[in-house]
Amino acid sequence: MRNLTPWEYIMARRRFTLFSYLPVEIRDEIWRLTLEPRIVEVRPKKSIYDGFYSTAPLPVVLTVCKDSERAVLRLYPKYFGGALIAARIRFNAKIDTLYLDWKLQDHLRCFLVMISLQEAEKIQFLAIDQYIRWSRQSIDPDYCWSSAPVFEFPLTIFDLQTDFFKRCCHLVVDLDQNLRRIDAETLEQLCSVVRCMKKLKELIFVHDDIIWDEEFLKEGGVFPQQDELAGLTLFQPQEVYDLFPEPVEMIHFDYRESIEYYDDDMEIETLQDDLETKFASPKFEILVRYGWRFPDSLSLPSRQPRLTESE
Repeated sequence: MRNLTPWEYIMARRRFTLFSYLPVEIRDEIWRLTLEPRIVEVRPKKSIYDGFYSTAPLPVVLTVCKDSERAVLRLYPKYFGGALIAARIRFNAKIDTLYLDWKLQDHLRCFLVMISLQEAEKIQFLAIDQYIRWSRQSIDPDYCWSSAPVFEFPLTIFDLQTDFFKRCCHLVVDLDQNLRRIDAETLEQLCSVVRCMKKLKELIFVHDDIIWDEEFLKEGGVFPQQDELAGLTLFQPQEVYDLFPEPVEMIHFDYRESIEYYDDDMEIETLQDDLETKFASPKFEILVRYGWRFPDSLSLPSRQPRLTESE
């Protein structure tokens, strides 16, 4: 029998060898205590008849061993299916946040129909893109803001499969209401679904269209990278200093300070403006957060690529 290396010895000392002797109820409770909340963003497949999927990582505990999978699998039933489309998205309604992004806008009505009354009544956390109703257009980082934009075709999720589009900024477009992608009827349908969420604790409106001032970025010598198909990170204004790189050199202004007023001049209505008037004395809390999609190579460990539910 060979001697253990120092590293193997340390790990052996830390191993809880009596775990398998614990009563099954205690083992199950320990496994459940490892669960973490996720942001489960729903995305459409190419055909509405193929349903929807999510790239949210599956909880690690589902892949550790058969014992751990058995303990928590029932907490993650498959949600959001229909009479002709199988439910595919594993969702824990007690801790996960359902996120509706602008990429869903052309398929929103179809998705809302797939949320059964039983599923809606269990959902406790819902987040929605503030500008989910409006078209998006990619712009180059060197975009000239003094010139009038020319928008021929609104951006869709399927355009984002190329590196060019998914790493560009995406401008919210409002051309005299002509590019509103969600009509009043669909908006009312969304409100009806929210009203069915009897256990809803938080309704979060997300600003995920952050466009940093190009001059401040050049001055500071940094350019925050993003990947439009990566997972979304939600944060409050004061957390911007922990998440984004500080300027290499700061002459006049720290670009991160602009997060506090970047949308002050936005003339387009936010979803919050409309929905707040439709819920009298809501029992849930209404929050506003900012969102950024960090590329996996730059992300925190919790956002590293893992098994997904995309298939």
